[in-house]
Amino acid sequence: MQLPPFKQPESGDIVGDYRLTSRLGDGGQGLVFKAERAGRFFVIKFFRARELDAWGLMEVSILQKFKHPNIVRVRGYDRWPDPDHGYFYIVMEWVDGLTLEQYALTENPCARRCAGLMLTLARTLGAVHRKNVLHRDIKRDNIIIRSRNAEPVLVDFGIGAVADATPVPGSSVLPPGTQEYVSPEAWRFLGEHAGDPVNYKSQVSDELWALGVTFYWLLTNRLPFGTRRNPLMVKAILSTTPPAPHEFNPRVPKALSDVCMRMLEKEPAVRFPDMAALCAALESALAAAQGDASWDVPLGNPDAPEEAMADEIPAQVPWDEEELVVRRCFAPPRRGQNACTGPCGTPIPGQVEH
Repeated sequence: MQLPPFKQPESGDIVGDYRLTSRLGDGGQGLVFKAERAGRFFVIKFFRARELDAWGLMEVSILQKFKHPNIVRVRGYDRWPDPDHGYFYIVMEWVDGLTLEQYALTENPCARRCAGLMLTLARTLGAVHRKNVLHRDIKRDNIIIRSRNAEPVLVDFGIGAVADATPVPGSSVLPPGTQEYVSPEAWRFLGEHAGDPVNYKSQVSDELWALGVTFYWLLTNRLPFGTRRNPLMVKAILSTTPPAPHEFNPRVPKALSDVCMRMLEKEPAVRFPDMAALCAALESALAAAQGDASWDVPLGNPDAPEEAMADEIPAQVPWDEEELVVRRCFAPPRRGQNACTGPCGTPIPGQVEH
């Protein structure tokens, strides 16, 4: 059934009891807006086509399973502007804060803080997995550091799934995730089954890999295998071992580097078996680092020449936008506009602000 020719939502529209204030994004599934109701802010995600409604219903069913301080909360769902045939939309809490990428670039966290963030995320994902749910799109853009308590919040379960559930109609061989974070076993499956009417079944090992890619970036300011604009990226994911984080960045403690590299083992059986095992490794590393001041030094050196942006180097400008994206893989934005100035510390286990 096709939608009647409804206009797309835009800022200023009234949707139920909410007023759309600004557009936040325009992705493959639809439009995302910041909305206001009774002086409070929320997020509303609209699905642009009827065939995507199944993804929306899956996202709602997943989020309704959780009342967790580190998982975005769903407030409701409906259709707009027509209650029977309008665009399906979801209302979620507004998480006031920065993405993990924005946070790292501005705050330039130390090793202790990075380990604490990963520990909280691993615990959160452990809670997700215990509900038989997989996020399937773990990356720095889907982690928000909440302003009021500096806690990480996992957002955007738009391609999440219940393990062993029937795939959403129209699914491709691989889930529609972010290529830079896709595991080697998933890429191998795609190579073996391209064009076949089969679907890859994501596992906890895929989530460990994606979190490992995120951790590597947090420690080094670089993705371990580059970006999709590099035609050899998939080959690198399948067969290349990147430099260990402590080799790339001497400020990274070897204990954290070792944890990260185990998360990026090519074979799933060699990675941590689950998030609980990853938590144990991070807790052990943090316990051993008690009193070690080197863990409190910001990981980025904003004055290092190798940290210069491509567009900061006079002989190399102007670059077109696509070229600049490629170069940022090798010369990413500087960290440290608000660098740590003292011991960063790490959140006390289990102690979060509700």
